[in-house]
Amino acid sequence: MFHWRGDEYLVVDYYSSCTIIRKLSSTTSGAIVSKLKLIFSEFGIPDSDNDRQYDSAEFRKFEAEYDFKHETSSPRYPQSNGMAERYVGVVKKTLQKAYEAREDPAIALLCLRTTPIET
Repeated sequence: MFHWRGDEYLVVDYYSSCTIIRKLSSTTSGAIVSKLKLIFSEFGIPDSDNDRQYDSAEFRKFEAEYDFKHETSSPRYPQSNGMAERYVGVVKKTLQKAYEAREDPAIALLCLRTTPIET
């Protein structure tokens, strides 16, 4: 998750070849579980991170119901999840540029997503 201009966003990274970004209306475990159910139904189940919303009875029930294991990176060292953390920074920068240019943020994110990644 990340915060930008007063809103919270959920980022689901499918090994950096497909990153899903959704604006959240709430950061409760229930709201995140609801959003993840929709994303998982479309794209499958990826790895996740350490946010506190993932450490709740509600999330553990969801994890069991959807039969996936919540594996985390180090909570005190988010750099260990470097690729995803770096992408969050790129997304924030892209959103900020779109905002400053008064451009549609969805188009900016589409451009970001369709830009080839050098390997």
